[in-house]
Amino acid sequence: MLSLNTPRKPFLSSLVLLGFLLLTACPDGPEPPQRDTTIRLSIINTGVTTVSLNVSVEDTTDSWTFSLSRNDSIILSAEVTGADTVVRDGGLDPATAYRYRAYWLRNGEAVDSSTEVLATTLDTTSHNFVWTIDTLGNYGSYLNDVAIIDENNIWVVGYIKNDSGTYNAARWNGTEWELVLIDRVVDFDGVFAFSEDEIWFSDGCFIYEYDGLVFSKKWECDWETYGPGQVKNIWGSSTNDIYFVGNSGSIIHYDGSGFTKLETGNEVRLIDVEGTPDGEYVFIVGYDFVLPTQTAAYMIHNGTVELLYYSDDLLPQNNEDFGAVSGVSVYGDTAYFVTYQGLWKYNFVDNISIIDNVFEMYDYYPIIVQTSNDILLIGGGFKYVHFNGLTWDFNNELYELYNFSDYGADLKGHVAAIVGYVKGGSHGVVARGYR
Repeated sequence: MLSLNTPRKPFLSSLVLLGFLLLTACPDGPEPPQRDTTIRLSIINTGVTTVSLNVSVEDTTDSWTFSLSRNDSIILSAEVTGADTVVRDGGLDPATAYRYRAYWLRNGEAVDSSTEVLATTLDTTSHNFVWTIDTLGNYGSYLNDVAIIDENNIWVVGYIKNDSGTYNAARWNGTEWELVLIDRVVDFDGVFAFSEDEIWFSDGCFIYEYDGLVFSKKWECDWETYGPGQVKNIWGSSTNDIYFVGNSGSIIHYDGSGFTKLETGNEVRLIDVEGTPDGEYVFIVGYDFVLPTQTAAYMIHNGTVELLYYSDDLLPQNNEDFGAVSGVSVYGDTAYFVTYQGLWKYNFVDNISIIDNVFEMYDYYPIIVQTSNDILLIGGGFKYVHFNGLTWDFNNELYELYNFSDYGADLKGHVAAIVGYVKGGSHGVVARGYR
């Protein structure tokens, strides 16, 4: 069984793609009545080789015709209906400035022009990470998650046992790892940092807040109220808007004063959560690889949980089936989902989905989209793939050198970190990568 549900109507009135446009000529006839001829042009976003612009007018009673110039050369003419339209200009050079202007046309003549706007394409980012490998703990130790504040402040959580005792967290201070025991001797699953003095931790059944000095227990499992699902992965837009997800379809939301369970309608094991910086949109994914197999992707908007995708099959059954969804990250107006079929890019503003099969049939989790030209995905055994805005670098360097198994990763600026354990159980492992 397959269910794909994206019912919301597109926000934008129309979309113009360069290279796929047919110009509709104005028909002969009487001179149309005078209209407001104010035309505006604004930049939506820039990529490494693309610029997206919005062309808008005041009067929307009829269709209207415009042209667009880049560096004083007309690159597009089109007739559209509605208040605005989006133009995507492609095939550009990285790190290059381009000047754009829109013209309102009547009978082929410009009757108004917009203010000129300047758009500079992004540069490519570096694929070249130089890795340092740190081991934490002795036999039986492992690490589950990592949060980078900066290159001299990195937190990891898991289970760390050595000759001096047992710990469930550690902090890199720029020189060495400081081992930490949070409250009780259990392994910890998730860590999320807003700043060095605002960090949240989860051990599955308990949630803690760290203010830079003290760990405070904020929430405890209550199966009668919240059900059997544990809370493991963490993401928040602010200290008053934090989501915790885990087993059995468990979603817990913290609003700064209390915790609320959000219902999903099923019991899929949820393993990743991320949203927009303002918290307006939040996306959650997960899958169960033991019977009964199932996978799902959710969107939370205005407090309502919406099922974007569900399937009982972890392998794609057709071109519209994504298979297992194992990770999500959000940048701009797009949610990037890791699926068995490839990278699913869902623009939640205009309700458009695109599948990029660049890593088809790879099991990558997690995914970190720092910018549209700086995307890092982690695969089994510390394999990773990085997108720099133009090319994908599939890198097996750590996989071939070591016998590691991974659980979590993070990317902040020029610093990356992957955590897990040495297969065979001898140590917990942190790989710190610097560009």
